[in-house]
Formats: sequence, C-alpha cells, structure tokens
Amino acid sequence: MIALRRTRIDVEAVLDTVRRQDAGAVAVFLGTVRADPGVRALDYEVFGPMARAKLREVADAARARFGVLAMSIVHRLGHVLLGQAGPLGNLIHDIRLGHLALLVPP
Repeated sequence: MIALRRTRIDVEAVLDTVRRQDAGAVAVFLGTVRADPGVRALDYEVFGPMARAKLREVADAARARFGVLAMSIVHRLGHVLLGQAGPLGNLIHDIRLGHLALLVPP
C-alpha cells in the first residue's frame, strides 16, 4: 500500500496490509514532528500523483535490493502537530522480511 493521508495514521491498519505467514520479521518506522526551536507544527502539501510515484519507486527499490516481501508507506499531509506522525522523512514503513537477520546488519 502506498497512501497519502490528511488524518492520523492508523498503525494497526497499516500493519494489516503487510501481514504474511511466510514473513519472520516486521520493521516499522513511525517518525514524528520534532520539537526544534520555534517549531509548533509542520504543514505539508504534495502533488499527489508525483508523490505516489516516487514512494512506489522507493518501495520497488527496497524489494529489489533487500528482498522485502511486503511494504506499505503512508505519508501524512496537512497540518501536523508536535509528536504526531508526520510526512516526508516521517513515514510509516512497514516491511515484512523472511528472516529477522535482514533487519539487523552484521
């Protein structure tokens, strides 16, 4: 699943999109808006078709390079408050891998 959302990201719903019986591990990255000096919130807008295409490229590259079995990326848009899951570098990446060892480099 590649999705752009203006509402809170439902982590369990995203996890449901990558559940597989042949996967031995899952990695979730949930970034949040950080409290840097002067920052109270972030406002993000994207051109939807281009953003979805680029996120698909990221997912396809991860599948090809790392053997990812399933991957979902949810990108948050709009007004995002401190501590909330945000967009851009702050994405949910759900990755299902066949073996846990692929998550932790030697």
